[in-house]
Amino acid sequence: EAEYAPMLRDSPGWQIHPAVAPQPGDVVLPKRKPSAFFGTPLVGLLIDRAVDTVVVTGGSTANCVRATAVDASSYDFRTAVVEDCVFDRFRVSHLAALFDLDRQYADVVSSDDVLAHLEPLAHARA
Repeated sequence: EAEYAPMLRDSPGWQIHPAVAPQPGDVVLPKRKPSAFFGTPLVGLLIDRAVDTVVVTGGSTANCVRATAVDASSYDFRTAVVEDCVFDRFRVSHLAALFDLDRQYADVVSSDDVLAHLEPLAHARA
């Protein structure tokens, strides 16, 4: 189980982990609500780049991950939630959210499945 850290500005929970730190050219959109779409220019950025699929990772599964996946689906993006890249404070909340997301809003998939799908696309761009 992941340790809970409040997501208040300038708190440890707000910081981006060095393992996934933004690289030059990456877009960082700080959010103030559970969904990454609410109050950010995310949907416009995705449309401008002709993105058709959103891959959701992070925490918490029953809150921010769920809200972002539901909004992505509502905007008609194909939506995937990466099961082994999401977490919640409580296992029952995590499992219930994954079940509900997979049932109605997103494909719940493994990171291996996502990487297998993305690898040929990366080679095609190179």
